[in-house]
Amino acid sequence: MYIRRMITNKLLKLVKTFPAVVITGARQVGKSTLVRNSFPDADMLVFDPVIDIENARQDPELFLDNHLKKPLILDEIQYAPELVPALKRRIDQNRISGQYILNRFTTMECPEINCRKSGRPGSFYRSGRFQSFRNDTKPISRNPGWNSG
Repeated sequence: MYIRRMITNKLLKLVKTFPAVVITGARQVGKSTLVRNSFPDADMLVFDPVIDIENARQDPELFLDNHLKKPLILDEIQYAPELVPALKRRIDQNRISGQYILNRFTTMECPEINCRKSGRPGSFYRSGRFQSFRNDTKPISRNPGWNSG
């Protein structure tokens, strides 16, 4: 059974506002579950180091051309960094909101740098395991940006 997250409404609002939204955080905190349940009709591509993703790496433009339905959810995109410049170019050419949701685009050193390279995403979230994260009541966050807007 899926329990609606507090951040769902914020995510929906951000996707309606910006061409790309980035969700990042630790392993097994529910990022993919949040996105899959918030956008059940969207195409979700999961990148995995075990599964062959050479087509995305060798020709990112062609790969994105083959996935035109929006929003396009790119889960575990850190395994296909070659897509980031192609995403940036597409977003720069077409500023329509709700094009891409990037999930777990992060590095431990400085996640903000990678987010800036992804084509001007509308948001940067680090999801975490908080008791309040699974309630649809007042948000409780260590990051003041979650409560704004």
